[in-house]
Amino acid sequence: MPTTITPTSSQLAGIRAGEITKIAVRMKVQPDGEPASLIEWAEGLATHCLPRPTQQQIIDKARQLEGKIFPFRRTGKRHLFSPSKPYDLNARIGVKETWSTRLISDDVIYRADYPKDTCYVWRSPVTMPSSATRTWLVPKECELKRVRGLSVEDAIAFGFKSYLREHDACVDLLDQVKELIISRLGQHAWDDNHFIFIYDIQKEGV
Repeated sequence: MPTTITPTSSQLAGIRAGEITKIAVRMKVQPDGEPASLIEWAEGLATHCLPRPTQQQIIDKARQLEGKIFPFRRTGKRHLFSPSKPYDLNARIGVKETWSTRLISDDVIYRADYPKDTCYVWRSPVTMPSSATRTWLVPKECELKRVRGLSVEDAIAFGFKSYLREHDACVDLLDQVKELIISRLGQHAWDDNHFIFIYDIQKEGV
């Protein structure tokens, strides 16, 4: 089954216009320990190798794992773990959207292409088949951040805008990020400063 994402209507417009270059994705299980280094992870892998890799080979392996593995310590456990990522780098992500078919044919039409008052029997994005997908994203990089550590630059990359001036604009953008996190992940995610995945995305064909 193809990997998909279902954005809001405003996010869909931003994605299709190329204005959204990052997406924030929930981490299903929050770690109970602190982040560890990729060197530690690579050294753990090295204990199973014979002959044992050199320190430089361990460092090289750690560099290869950047954006792919995010090691954490676990309370009361000796071994590290890495939370599973929802999207693999360079894999295609299909963008689902509200859709339908024409009355006299099977041609697919999309709600985003029509005025809001257009009378049609629109179907939920959840029901959209892969064959109807017209927008594909490719995740190029991935990093881990706490929700309260998101920056103004992240807000702009998420597609948010502010028409206020200087400092007020920065506050406004960060407030919009906070609203996004709470609406998508819940108030507890903000209060507990959850970790989330941040993907740098590129629209296919651009």
